Amino acid sequence: MKKLLIAAGCVLALTTACDSNTTTKTEGGDHDHPEHREEVRDTKPAEGEAAEALKLGTANFSVLMGAYISLKESLVESNAEAAAAAGQAFGIFAKTQGDAFAGMAETAESIAASEDIEEQRAAFHTLSKEMYTVAKANESKAVVYQQYCPMAFDNAGATWLSMEEEIKNPYFGDAMLTCGNVAETIVAE
Repeated sequence: MKKLLIAAGCVLALTTACDSNTTTKTEGGDHDHPEHREEVRDTKPAEGEAAEALKLGTANFSVLMGAYISLKESLVESNAEAAAAAGQAFGIFAKTQGDAFAGMAETAESIAASEDIEEQRAAFHTLSKEMYTVAKANESKAVVYQQYCPMAFDNAGATWLSMEEEIKNPYFGDAMLTCGNVAETIVAE
């Protein structure tokens, strides 16, 4: 819980400290091989009523993003117990955000219920696609990076979100910590 509160506090600090610019771009990153340079979008951003249902106030988005980042960091550390606790915290908060977040809460609960790091990572992949849609629908003043590892899940590839540009791969942890690149930079619209 302490880790969740620290992450939420950091996100809130970033939210208030950053400017509100409007850009979306594709960049290379660590392991910048030609096959890694393509723009990656697992999920289309929500539009219309679906996007409206995903809009949160700045504080609620910061808390949700902080819980997500705490979960990501636990997976980077290959710590299944911490990932389960972070998944539980994420799920509890997501449930309070309305019906549009029910699927995310369920996915987070599956992470909380598992002791297997690979099962948690597979569910985190699903959660990351959903969080991408939420991040695109919200007007955070903090920059959010969608990052991509082409080798995850037997080379099927997978994305995740980060508040920092530096790659820390949650799908491999220490085995391939910096494998991946920044696929998209999401900035407030």
